[in-house]
Amino acid sequence: IVNNAAVFSGESSLPADEEEKILRINCFFPQEIVEKLRPASVVNILDSRILHPRFVPKTPYEHSKAGLLAATLRQAVALAPATRVNAVAPGPVLASPCVHEKGGEILLGRRPRPQDIASAVAFLLAAEAVTGQVLAVDSGQWLIETP
Repeated sequence: IVNNAAVFSGESSLPADEEEKILRINCFFPQEIVEKLRPASVVNILDSRILHPRFVPKTPYEHSKAGLLAATLRQAVALAPATRVNAVAPGPVLASPCVHEKGGEILLGRRPRPQDIASAVAFLLAAEAVTGQVLAVDSGQWLIETP
C-alpha cells in the first residue's frame, strides 16, 4: 500500500471542519487502512519539512504529516514482522522554479522529479529487510531549510 492521498493548506488557522478533514485524510485514514488490511509493505508519503530537527508544526497540514510520521514509526514496531511500514518524505516536486524556497538553495541544484519519488517508493516496497525508515527525497533541502 502507498498512502499518497493528501489535502494541503498553508493556512495556520482554518474552520474546525476543514482542520478535521485534513487530519482525517492525511493522518487517520492511512493508519486505519493499514490496520484493517495488514499488507506486507506500506509506504506513507510525508513532507520533508517535518524532518528538520527544529521543525514545529504550525498548520493543520503540518500537524497531519507529523502525526503520520509518528504513526509510521509506531506501526513499524506494532505490525512487525508481518507488515513493513516505511515512508518517503518528498520535497517540492511540482513547485514552480520561480518559487523561492525557505532555507536557500537546494543542495543538489535541482528539485526532485516524480520519478525520484517513485523510485524511492519502489525501493521501500521491495526492501524486505527495511522497516520504520523515512527517505527524504528533496535534494538535501531538509538539511538547510529553517522551520
